[in-house]
Parts: sequence; C-alpha cells; structure tokens
Amino acid sequence: MTKETTLAVPLFIKERRKKLNLSQERLAELAGLSTAMISNMETGRHGFSDKTLAAIAEALKCRPADLLIPMGAENKVSGENAVKDLLRRIDGLPEEAVSLVWRVIHGYLQDAE
Repeated sequence: MTKETTLAVPLFIKERRKKLNLSQERLAELAGLSTAMISNMETGRHGFSDKTLAAIAEALKCRPADLLIPMGAENKVSGENAVKDLLRRIDGLPEEAVSLVWRVIHGYLQDAE
C-alpha cells in the first residue's frame, strides 16, 4: 500500500469555481469531496493528492495544471505574489533578485496608470 503524497503549493480553485458560479458545496459534490476539504484547499490550510487535484479539475472543467496558476485577466499572471512565484521559476534567477525585479515591474505598472 502506498501513501498518497500531498503537495504544498498554492491552488487557484476559488477563482475557477466562482467563474462557473459554483458553491463550495456543489464543487465538493461534483468532485466527490467534503465541503470542508474544498474550503481548506481554497484557503491553503490543506494539501492535496494528485487524485484530489484531478477530481477537482474535472469538476471545474480544466486540467489539473490549470489549478496551480492564477487565472488573472485573460489567464495572465497578476498580483505581487503571483509575479514573484513566476520569477522564482526562472532558472538561474537568484532569490535576492526576485524582490528587485518585482519593484521594477511594479514601478512600470504604476507609471502606466
């Protein structure tokens, strides 16, 4: 018997659930999970297995990988945390550069307003 591994990454279930006008209760029903589990996953208080992620993705009519990135406007990354997470994925970019690059991006965004 193998133990299911849980992942500690942010999930973007809530925004997709709301886009489909689903309540947490209805999503839980469609995915075969408890409402408490959906709530805990949306708030980051609970990890998930690959099977759980697949069940939620199917209920939300998307791919499991789609739940690991924010939708933003037209599926674009938006918000400081999302941009910093994206920057951390750049191979070779040192952690100390993440905040610096964010400040540059944020400055451009403020100037554009």
